[in-house]
Amino acid sequence: MKYLKYLGFFLGFFLMSWTIQAQYEPSEDDMKRIENMKIGYITKSLNLTTEEAQKFWPIYNEYNNTQKNIRKQLHQLRKLKPFEKSESEVKKTLEKTLDLKQQLLDVEKKYLKKFLEVISAKKVGALYHAEREFKHQMFRELHQRGKRKSKGEHGSH
Repeated sequence: MKYLKYLGFFLGFFLMSWTIQAQYEPSEDDMKRIENMKIGYITKSLNLTTEEAQKFWPIYNEYNNTQKNIRKQLHQLRKLKPFEKSESEVKKTLEKTLDLKQQLLDVEKKYLKKFLEVISAKKVGALYHAEREFKHQMFRELHQRGKRKSKGEHGSH
């Protein structure tokens, strides 16, 4: 619980710097800081032994990088404006989107097997839970920052 308070503080501080700089896309350094916070959060949540950690982290990093690459491709596809493309281009984009989503599912299945070779099913479940909780914490922080920022803007008019 204490760890969550510290995480919230650091996330808040970090996200506040984004707001102040009015950046729409986080920098590479920002992404590294978020990734380090995520790793800390997962480490604390899983309570891995030294031996488990030595086997787990290389697999997790590979899993995480593979997912990131696929999500980056999905993000690029979602930027495309369908009404500015031909019917066949939109159809190809939709098919590619489904292919990428299937790739994400395939990665999930592949790495579940790999995780189960080095940590227990309970710890794999805790991993997925920790990832979701970390993401939700990030969204809550962003949402709260946005609400405070918009209140400040409306209050000054």
